[in-house]
Amino acid sequence: MRSRILIASIALLMLFSTNLKAQDYLDKIVEQACDCVGKLSEDLGTEGFTMQAGLCMIQAAEPYSKKLMKDYDIDLSKADVEGEALGRLLGLKMITACPEVIMRLAELANDSEEEFEAVDEYEFLSSSGLITEIIEEPFVVFTMKEESGKVVKMYWLTFVDSEFAMMSQYSALLGRKVTIEYSEVEIFDPRLKEYRNINIIEALAVN
Repeated sequence: MRSRILIASIALLMLFSTNLKAQDYLDKIVEQACDCVGKLSEDLGTEGFTMQAGLCMIQAAEPYSKKLMKDYDIDLSKADVEGEALGRLLGLKMITACPEVIMRLAELANDSEEEFEAVDEYEFLSSSGLITEIIEEPFVVFTMKEESGKVVKMYWLTFVDSEFAMMSQYSALLGRKVTIEYSEVEIFDPRLKEYRNINIIEALAVN
């Protein structure tokens, strides 16, 4: 948590500059922090690298905790709370003192955002077939015979993207051929006392 707050603060300083007091001990903190972060292995991964980078900053600042408390009212014993203030204080100096380190942090943040977007762009599974049964309790479940002959159950639990009037006419789907986009979700089945996958309908089109 503390490392994420510190790194986020550094990133914000790219947009919002803060006037900092020029004091020698701050330069020493920044020099040590830059040196420490610069030696971190890229094999740590995004989360591991940012955590260690945050620890580098805190460890570099700890020998000067009394000065930081006196001059800036930053209590390092509460770094998890005041980490943002420490990040603002050191951030601008680190940007100018070791820009290559900040570039590594920015690249890692960008990689994390791309990974998130990749997950967000998840493509659903798709299947076509004939609806042979509709169960209405405790929620709607469609039994569908796929073109291969396999019989599967499709669960209607959330909003379904469809041009068909699902809310009022879903019962009319019995005996109709449809194409369903769905996601597989693992649930715990208390009857079987084990986990199993169910198909959650995401979109439905009548063929």
